[in-house]
Amino acid sequence: MVFLTAALFLFLPQDNAWLFLSNGLCLMIAQGVAARVLVKRIGERAVAGLGFLTGSVALAAIAFIPYPEVGQTAMEWKSLFFIATGLLAFSTGLILPSLSALVSLYSSPDQQGRNLGILRSAGALARIVGPLAAAYVFFRMGTHQWVYLAGAILMAPGLWMITRLPNPRGSAAGQS
Repeated sequence: MVFLTAALFLFLPQDNAWLFLSNGLCLMIAQGVAARVLVKRIGERAVAGLGFLTGSVALAAIAFIPYPEVGQTAMEWKSLFFIATGLLAFSTGLILPSLSALVSLYSSPDQQGRNLGILRSAGALARIVGPLAAAYVFFRMGTHQWVYLAGAILMAPGLWMITRLPNPRGSAAGQS
């Protein structure tokens, strides 16, 4: 993301700090308010699926921002970029707590700790591999290719969760 902000907007470290601060606020809002309200209404499975699909839309909006000509910036697209990255952070706030709840609900009581540990380990691995892979794609294939790839990766589990995954027993959305 830092490479993209430098390429599009010539962001300095303090500009990225403001971006990440606003994204952190969006994540807090999603986790603190929206996820709890939505989970009660539509259940963990649907909230996680909605988060994945919302993240895909946010990435598509970022991909829509054109790469500027040499010596230019894309400042006229800065508002869209902030909205899209905020939406991406919001979607993360929907996904993470919902996935933890789903793993717990789908697991038998004697396997909950193990399965939640596997989820956390997979998340830690993704936070290592994801930025490295995105940087590799950014520098090898172009500024926006990583955004297309990330959007496609997010869309797949979202569609699967919404269309194929049954509600777990004990879910806020009720029995499957």
